[in-house]
Amino acid sequence: MTGRYLVGRWESPWASDPFLKIRIAIEVDTQSVVTLHHFVDGAWRRFRPDEDAYVRDLINDEIDAIIECLEEYGLNETDAIPTAWSNDEANPVPELPEDDEDTSTDQFEQEGCSCCERWYREGSVSECECA
Repeated sequence: MTGRYLVGRWESPWASDPFLKIRIAIEVDTQSVVTLHHFVDGAWRRFRPDEDAYVRDLINDEIDAIIECLEEYGLNETDAIPTAWSNDEANPVPELPEDDEDTSTDQFEQEGCSCCERWYREGSVSECECA
């Protein structure tokens, strides 16, 4: 029975996102979750580390029941995890900018008019319209 896996979908643990698609692969011999992805922004992605740990803990709490009654959980038994399910194939979690990085996407500096205090973008209005 080595190399036997259970693969399929897992229900979202978050009430605020009940339709979140999650795919899992469990190695039966070691009773461990080996693949855990969610479908976000049109692609399968790995969870952030804190979310990954949370979902794995939920699955591990039920791992014995899952292995005994895999049909109840909507999982299928297979000899190999689908190639497209590997962590290398899943899109990485998008990196968030560091706090000290400039997150502005604005190409223009905003300057205020000294006489009327209206704001305008540099380049779009070359001089004060009040004068």
